[in-house]
Amino acid sequence: MIRAIAKRLKSQTGAVFGMDARVALIIASIMAATGGVTVLSRVERNKNDAAERGIDLLVNANLKYYITTGINTISPDIATLFTSGVMEETYLQQDPWGNNWNYVIGSTNIEIEDVPVTMWYGTIHTSGKDGTDDSVAIASYANWQVWEAAGDDIGIKFSTTSIEKDRVELYRKQGQEISDRLAAVEAAWYLDADGACTGPAWCTSGGKSYTNFSYYPISSLDANVNVQYFDAVCTDTDIAGTTSACNDVTYISGNQGSMEALLNLLNLPISYATDPWNRTLRYNSNLTDREDPPFSAQVWYQ
Repeated sequence: MIRAIAKRLKSQTGAVFGMDARVALIIASIMAATGGVTVLSRVERNKNDAAERGIDLLVNANLKYYITTGINTISPDIATLFTSGVMEETYLQQDPWGNNWNYVIGSTNIEIEDVPVTMWYGTIHTSGKDGTDDSVAIASYANWQVWEAAGDDIGIKFSTTSIEKDRVELYRKQGQEISDRLAAVEAAWYLDADGACTGPAWCTSGGKSYTNFSYYPISSLDANVNVQYFDAVCTDTDIAGTTSACNDVTYISGNQGSMEALLNLLNLPISYATDPWNRTLRYNSNLTDREDPPFSAQVWYQ
């Protein structure tokens, strides 16, 4: 009897240990499976992070392209960012899942401080792990304004607004400085003539007294033959000892080299011969087409 009980207990003990082993095996399997999911999720998170970083680099490269190369247009496609040299990270030619980036651009006309400009806008996004584009397509500026990456897509929208604001500020600065220097030269040349005209023959020219001369530099746009320009009749020796000199020069409006020469005369940077949108400086020394004072000059870019 005792032996029989001992055998049963021994058998039960073995059964108990066998159950523990099976339970342990199942737990280990669950832990292994969970660990696999964790590793996979970490890989996807890393790809998502890489996509976000890549998109930021692509946007910055696009804005650099706009400033340095396109001037008036952003890159037409992702590939151009690499072929133009503004983007060196060639591994970003595709997204972290090996798919092409979704890239959409457009433009619209706006006004910044009453200056009409063309603003470019766009989106760059990846379709994510599943490769399916879940985001709404952009067909207009209104679409772009409310656009967001949807589903597992990762993306960002961007525009050239801040660049245009900087350009408008520089444009106004250039125009104001040119206008101010033209006014200063006009005033200085009149004072030169007023101080020198006590006898020189040029003080009366074309039937006009020097007080009726135009003291702006001559522009090719002034077709009024009855205007007598100071710098067309005086010479440096006529007004020796004065702080300004006059030049018998006609400045050709819209001609880059001639506009640079005008800026040299005005003691301004020759870079002002073009504006931030790469338009060339224009100059008219007789805007109102008058024969006698007061004369009005105009500068603009076109």
